[in-house]
Amino acid sequence: MDLLLPITTVVLVILGSVCLFISIENDRRVREFNSKSLSSQRARESDDSSKRSTESFA
Repeated sequence: MDLLLPITTVVLVILGSVCLFISIENDRRVREFNSKSLSSQRARESDDSSKRSTESFA
């Protein structure tokens, strides 16, 4: 019974570390996905604008 508090503390610290690691990885994935979608969206917008500009001169 004397070890209940130290064991519970260690388990909670380990669980907190795992949760922190998972949230950091998830944040990295979300930022990576958003940066890819933004860069592809910008590329599409620049392609559209170049098409529009050539059409207006024709």
